[in-house]
Amino acid sequence: MELQKILFPKPEICMAETLYYHRNHRCELDAPNSILNFRKDGIARFDTYFNGFSIGKWKKYTVLGTLELEIELKGAFIVTLLNNEMINGAVVTRVIHEETITSENRKDWRFSFAGFNQKGIHSFILLAIEDGSQFFGGRYFTDDASPEELPDVKLALNMCTFRKEKYIYRNVEQIRRELIDNEQSPLYGNLYIYITDNAMTLDESKLVSPTVHVTKQNAFGSVGGFTRGLINILDDSERLGLTHTIMLDDDIVLDPAVLCRTYVLFRMMKEEYRDAWIGGGMLGLDSPTQQIESGGVIEGGDYHSLKAYLMVEDISQLLFSEIEEGAKINAWWYCGIPLMLISEDALPYPVYFHCDDMEYACRKCEKLILVNGIGVWHEEFIYKPENYYYDKRNREILFSLHFPELATKRNAKMRLIKNVGKTLLWYRYNDAHEIMDGVTDYLKGPDWLVSFDDRSKFESLRKSRVPDVPVWDLPFTFDYNRYLASFVYPSEKKVHRLWRRLTLNGWLLPAKVNAIIPSGLPITYHLYRAKRILNYAVKTNSGYISEKSYRKAFYVLIHLSKTLWMIDRHYNAARAAYVKSIPRLTSSDFWRTRYSEEENK
Repeated sequence: MELQKILFPKPEICMAETLYYHRNHRCELDAPNSILNFRKDGIARFDTYFNGFSIGKWKKYTVLGTLELEIELKGAFIVTLLNNEMINGAVVTRVIHEETITSENRKDWRFSFAGFNQKGIHSFILLAIEDGSQFFGGRYFTDDASPEELPDVKLALNMCTFRKEKYIYRNVEQIRRELIDNEQSPLYGNLYIYITDNAMTLDESKLVSPTVHVTKQNAFGSVGGFTRGLINILDDSERLGLTHTIMLDDDIVLDPAVLCRTYVLFRMMKEEYRDAWIGGGMLGLDSPTQQIESGGVIEGGDYHSLKAYLMVEDISQLLFSEIEEGAKINAWWYCGIPLMLISEDALPYPVYFHCDDMEYACRKCEKLILVNGIGVWHEEFIYKPENYYYDKRNREILFSLHFPELATKRNAKMRLIKNVGKTLLWYRYNDAHEIMDGVTDYLKGPDWLVSFDDRSKFESLRKSRVPDVPVWDLPFTFDYNRYLASFVYPSEKKVHRLWRRLTLNGWLLPAKVNAIIPSGLPITYHLYRAKRILNYAVKTNSGYISEKSYRKAFYVLIHLSKTLWMIDRHYNAARAAYVKSIPRLTSSDFWRTRYSEEENK
């Protein structure tokens, strides 16, 4: 049974070769034909993100017995099987097997990893010993388990989209071509696609297929779109034999082979892990060899991305990504969930937008499996606008539902002071008011939440934000090197750090400098005694200017004092109401009624 195909870079997906192999100058890729051509002494190593085999994870979670490698070669090579493992922070490389092979024509060669260390990553090296040698591809496989002996798995992809047509058309076309319509694919007859179009702008004629189901609805936010997809999948599960769903963001770049890997992993899962989720790592669209996140946890009221900003082209960082750190949450850019965990009375909570995936994972995910080679490319967080209102409102809801130790008046007030304090130090006064509006609306409780017009709120927030202007039109001298320096945490003497804190990062001192920072989350150090700040959006080469203002800060502090008073009065009642509302607001009856009412307007 094929477990994992050896992948090549593809122009339409990713051409970062070091995610697939490392080669010297005597080895070259024929990209249109997916062939590696070698001259004598050409070398290619496959201990990489997509082509290494995570033997430790497979042995822990699946019924895998022996592992074998099949590769198609022509010419003469020394083939070396490797195991890489991280021990006490050091990379330990062991040679499992080495063999010289020759063939005048294309030929499949098989090698076994049997009986060796079952931790870390297995991989292989090809060293050409004559000119004209070629590598055509291969796979990791096992003969221990036949498909007929394993549980049936049928996947339903659940996509929610809002005006991201080009991504949807491209991903669906690739999935149909390589998997759904390909009789050689293990997913042939085992894969369906469910799309909820919240903007009602998709051209369905480009998606016509008996395996693609499109539902159009007025915007209910991401949670309303994903939940509509889940309901449709549950309705079809018995008729189609669906067993698992994979939640997919609408703006990812996906290699369809990742779906095959997820499918096989679900099929081979040990009995005690049949209810496990499989999460996909997030790689950066603009930095494709950098892993932005692989799972996350909530600690102390903050969300922490795990295995963040690793350069997974490097074997040491790739092996570090293998180490499990107790991830409990995986975002819905790529998240596989067994349908046995999803029922008509346990659907997502209606938070409209943001934190919906966190809330559902906290309620339904007890086991999360993360494996190198299962991941997608997605726009980095620093390029996305902050959604302070929804982030604050929905995190307070999240804490009320699942973190009673965080859901106290004292903790809520401390979080608010911390959040507002940061925005004051960044001179983002509108963001401070947005945060406090989020808390005020949280305190109104779940009945208000489900009656609120989030669509209008989302649009008003978008319009109220300071618009970005091209940097050459701003009254500010832009220096790209200063912008890059704003990402660096500089070394700082203890005395200076203490002085910064005592003066509130220079707020209590006369302002004297201009600063350039990213429009996302900046490092506060770089704003010490700043007078004007250019908040720069690198993606669009634009930004906006924020300035130190005691008057605006005074109004923020007045708003803060009122919000803290409201927390004292209403927090306990709101928290109890949210907890009590879970059965009602996560039921199929609630969601179907919402959809029906909207359709009948």
